This record gives sequence, C-alpha cells and structure tokens, in this order.
Amino acid sequence: MDYMLNTLRELSFRTALRAGSDNASYTKAIQAVPYTGVNSHTIYRTNTGYMIVALLVSLSGVVAVSVTYYGWWQLGRSVSMSPFEIAKAFDAPMFKNMSGNISSTRWPKQFVEDKTVMYGEDERGHLVVGDSKDVTSPRAGTLY
Repeated sequence: MDYMLNTLRELSFRTALRAGSDNASYTKAIQAVPYTGVNSHTIYRTNTGYMIVALLVSLSGVVAVSVTYYGWWQLGRSVSMSPFEIAKAFDAPMFKNMSGNISSTRWPKQFVEDKTVMYGEDERGHLVVGDSKDVTSPRAGTLY
C-alpha cells in the first residue's frame, strides 16, 4: 500500500510540474503580485564654512613647517634628513670630531661601523645619539 501511495504522489507531483511549465496552460489563469519598490541613495552634503576652516587649518600646518626651511639653499651643500645628519646638527657626542660637510652616504660606515648607537641621556642630562657605553636610557618623568 505504501508503494502505491508513493507512486501516486510522485505521478501527481510530476503532472503538476508539467502542467505549470507548459505554454498552453490548462487553467489560463493570470496571477498578479503587487510590488512596491524602495531604493535608497546616500547623499553627502558639505558645509562650505566648515570645509574652508578645515582647509585653512591644514594649510597653516604646511606653511608653519615650510617657514623653517627658508634659506636652505644658503647652506652650500646638499642636505638630507638622515638621522646621522640630524644627530650631528644637535651636537651628538660621537660626531663631535667629524666635519659637518661629510657626505651622508659615508657616515654610517666611517663613524658607526663598530659601535652600538643608542638614543638616550648623556652625562650632562641631554638627549643625544651616542655610543651605548656613554648613553643611558631616558628616565620616565624627566623633563629634557
């Protein structure tokens, strides 16, 4: 009995599928489904006043830094932002005997080759770049 019922169900199901897929529908019924569409758009509005103030604040930082570079052409040699060159400019102890006009490509090899370099506090209490034997780690809470 179970076999016969399962076969009848399968036959009914296949007939329903075939009837629904035929071009010549048996029912000639038309089904209408109401639909309401919704579409969202992201709209950005710029407050011109805030934008101008933000632009001026940003540009004032660029101008403030640019002023510090005024006159760089009068140095008489090419200058880089190398950490060794900056250390020499701030009187690092390990670079005291070095000429200020040395090429920045020779600095690491000539002056730091066999030394361990460290940024820290020297015996005078100043922050410097120097040999790790002569420099200690900066102390927390100390104003330099």
